[in-house]
Amino acid sequence: MRKFKRILLFGVLGIFLSGAALASNHEQPVATGDGFVITAAEVEEVCKPYMDNRAKITGEQCLNLTLRRRLFAAEAERLRLAPDAKSGKPERMSAARMKELSDLYSRKIVEDFPVKDVVIETYYWAHPDQFREKDDSKKAVDLKPLNDETRKTIKQIVLSTKGLSIKKEAFMRLMESYHVKITGGKKGAAGGENS
Repeated sequence: MRKFKRILLFGVLGIFLSGAALASNHEQPVATGDGFVITAAEVEEVCKPYMDNRAKITGEQCLNLTLRRRLFAAEAERLRLAPDAKSGKPERMSAARMKELSDLYSRKIVEDFPVKDVVIETYYWAHPDQFREKDDSKKAVDLKPLNDETRKTIKQIVLSTKGLSIKKEAFMRLMESYHVKITGGKKGAAGGENS
């Protein structure tokens, strides 16, 4: 009976220790930067929706996605883009909050990207059908004026094809400015092709 209790005790202890080791692996940092640490658990949390949808996403892509969201969220907080933004030391944030802040910053960098007037005017004159008056009056053949609203519309059209490259450049810049280091054998993972 005593032998059975010892075996049972060692078995339970072994299960407990293996669970603790697994939990500690999830809390190991996979990337660090100025003011934040990303753990394997955070990467898993961010990528979980992509794994559930049978999407083919690699560990490297998951890490890049998590890093980009974390850096963009940090910038959104720094710029106080969210009405409920907090100042002070950054803390671990949920995947949903990170995505929300990251999306705010993504929109801002695309909206703020400079487009020269000559590009806007060239697009306006090259696509007159898009800017004709839409009524049945005699003005229907006239072009809408090239005012601020029309310029904003053209800018959105022009930048719609450049959005990914604008975000990638911002991500790479933030990787440098936050001094991001990849740990855990993922050397060079961030900033890869599919980031």
